[in-house]
Parts: sequence; structure tokens; C-alpha cells
Amino acid sequence: MEFSPDELNTARQSLLDKSVDYFLAKKGVEALFVQGSVASGNTDEFSDIDFRVVIQLLLNRDVKTDLHWINILFDLCRSKVKG
Repeated sequence: MEFSPDELNTARQSLLDKSVDYFLAKKGVEALFVQGSVASGNTDEFSDIDFRVVIQLLLNRDVKTDLHWINILFDLCRSKVKG
């Protein structure tokens, strides 16, 4: 089944719109963003949708993980300075 470029763009935009509506209705969703050719308006027949969803749970986990690694790096640096 082949689609014209206009049909592909319309279908891609419809999927993106439905995805945005779906995720914005979910509890804990902090942000949505699109990257790549769709975001820049340079799509072709091979373009996918680079869609990201940021949720609160991952924000908290990432911050804790980052702090964990910061503490490890700080301890390593401190031990090298002392030793």
C-alpha cells in the first residue's frame, strides 16, 4: 500500500496529535517534546516521529541517580587529593 507525501504527512500529524492528547491526559506527565525531522518540518517518506515523554517518576529517579554518581565521583576525587 503506497501513500502520497500529503497522506503520509496527514497520517503522521494525526498520530502525533493523538499521542499528545493521550499523554497529556495521564497523571504524572511533566513534558512532551518532538525532535528530528518532524519537529523541524523536514519530513520525507522515511521519517519517523521522535517523541519523548517525561514523567515525574523518572525525573525523581534520575535526580537520585545523578546525586548518587556525584557522591561517588566526589568521594573518588577527595580520596585522590588526600592520598
